Amino acid sequence: MKWIGQHIYDLVARFRNDVYLEDISTGTIASGGHLGLDSNNKIVKATDGGGDLTGITAGTGLSGSSLTGPVPTLNVDASQTQITAIGTITTGVWNGTAIASAYLDADTAHLSGNQTFTGSKIFSSTATTFTSATADSPLVKILNTTDDDQASRLMFEKLRDDDAVATGQNLGEIWFTGQDSAQNTEDYAYIIGEIDVSTGGQESGQLVLGVANHDGGNGTGLKLTGGNIDNEIDVTIGLGASSVVTIPGNIDLAGDIDVDGTLETDALTIGGTTVAAAGTSSITTLGTIATGTWEGTAIATNQQKHLAWFTLKGYGTGDGTNYEMPELMTDNNAPFEHNTSTGSDGLTAQTTNTIMRIGGLVVPRAGTLKSWVGWATTAGTQTANIGLFRARPTRNDNTNLTPVLLDNVSYTGLGSTKMEDFSETSFTDADVAAGDIIYTGIKCQSSKVTYFSSTLEIEWD
Repeated sequence: MKWIGQHIYDLVARFRNDVYLEDISTGTIASGGHLGLDSNNKIVKATDGGGDLTGITAGTGLSGSSLTGPVPTLNVDASQTQITAIGTITTGVWNGTAIASAYLDADTAHLSGNQTFTGSKIFSSTATTFTSATADSPLVKILNTTDDDQASRLMFEKLRDDDAVATGQNLGEIWFTGQDSAQNTEDYAYIIGEIDVSTGGQESGQLVLGVANHDGGNGTGLKLTGGNIDNEIDVTIGLGASSVVTIPGNIDLAGDIDVDGTLETDALTIGGTTVAAAGTSSITTLGTIATGTWEGTAIATNQQKHLAWFTLKGYGTGDGTNYEMPELMTDNNAPFEHNTSTGSDGLTAQTTNTIMRIGGLVVPRAGTLKSWVGWATTAGTQTANIGLFRARPTRNDNTNLTPVLLDNVSYTGLGSTKMEDFSETSFTDADVAAGDIIYTGIKCQSSKVTYFSSTLEIEWD
């Protein structure tokens, strides 16, 4: 470019180094344009998209420095509480506050690994399945860590909307199901809790445990029922008459045992005494057998208890004081007259000859007096006594014998020789030995006659 006067000629001017413009006047940049260099380094004018940037304002969730230039810096705040909606996040790791279950999708497929749930949870579903391909799994654990003596609970609760309850209504069931050899599904065992009585104030429950019994059908093997009185629980074990209940240890019964069938046992202890098994010869002691039929080996005579009966009779005219015994071998009044005094108590010692003349009953073997029954009459209305005595002689001895009173029947005469009966089963001394001589004595009102006739029963040892 060259200057000639006030004229400017359009020429092309090229400068090899820096170009400086001096004394440039302040003015307004033409709207919509600015100067720049093109690809040939030529100064050109281009359209401008706007005015100059004079500052930056950090909005919500942003902060920064040098926002007015020359080089501003913007930062995104870590907390963005103002964000209430976002799009679909396809990747990333959530490390924020635990998301409430109310904001989780109903599909629980997103739960994997160990999960911790706090607070009360309600799961509504007709079926919830836990699956695992690991041995002894899945494991469902209910853990209580409270420092007390209480524990976790698994509760089955039945609440009908119509409030109708009745006997037999199931409250909870646990079933154990598997396959048979043909891969058919089979219920092999179950536990069911149910209502036995639902009447208010009389409530009782029932718990049954059952298994498949041979043909695949289910039957109850153990049943606990609340009973019909307070503090009573009835238990039924087994199903059917062919059921076998095996108890490998001991059984302690506080009450009675009722056996309708056959009781088979290897050994039995009754009242602390061991009773051997049937067919053995070790049983040496039994209690009193009240009923039954003996069909064993004939019982030896010396092992039997026999009863024998002996007639005792007589008469006598009392002296008012003493017992008088008979002397059957003395005169024509024999054998029933009692006219030999033996003292007021009947225990005056007698010579061996006197004892022999009595003609009393000689006991053949040892035994026990069981009863003495008879009839008597006496003249007058005063007291009459009929005594039963025993003398025990010794061979080759003539020492006087002192009688022993075995029993005494005392009654008041009914007058006009009216009949009086007596029956004695309790004796002062009921034991008799082989060789004892038993006789009777009469003590009654003086000059009054007393008659009697009786039977003495003895049980041999």
